Amino acid sequence: GPATSVELDALLREGDVLLRGKKPREAKLAFERALEAARRLSLGPQEGRALCGIAASHSEITQYREPRQVALQCLEVFERVSVSRGIGWANLILAGAADVSGDYPEAKTRAERSVAAYDAANDARGRALATLQLLRVGGAVGRDLELLSRVVDDATVAGDRGITAGALHSWGDA
Repeated sequence: GPATSVELDALLREGDVLLRGKKPREAKLAFERALEAARRLSLGPQEGRALCGIAASHSEITQYREPRQVALQCLEVFERVSVSRGIGWANLILAGAADVSGDYPEAKTRAERSVAAYDAANDARGRALATLQLLRVGGAVGRDLELLSRVVDDATVAGDRGITAGALHSWGDA
């Protein structure tokens, strides 16, 4: 496995690329190798990223029982090392898991925490995704338009057109 933090970071980036490229099985393998190395090298933030990567990969492959456990471990690590962006990601995965299993109060709480954490990290892309998740679970009654326009602004700042399309699509469903 990776012997240095530089090799580890490269492996985490590879996992991210595979995940965004809709290759969750390959991504999961990369993140599992990264997790082993992060633990061996005692690197908390990278351990958190690997755990959330594994959870996100599971979410793409199957239903959400297993990802929830791994995402909770991810959240624990990121809270320990105080990485807001990671706390946002973990809560976003947990919100999606709760949404799929029909636990809407939990989904709403996790989505709100995700928005707040991405906000603290000043991460426009993450905040846009988390806000979309909050809208999806009906967590913004009476504020839909306000939040949708914020999603579009954040997605524009992040340069992610896919998010804007998703926002407009979900607005069409509302």
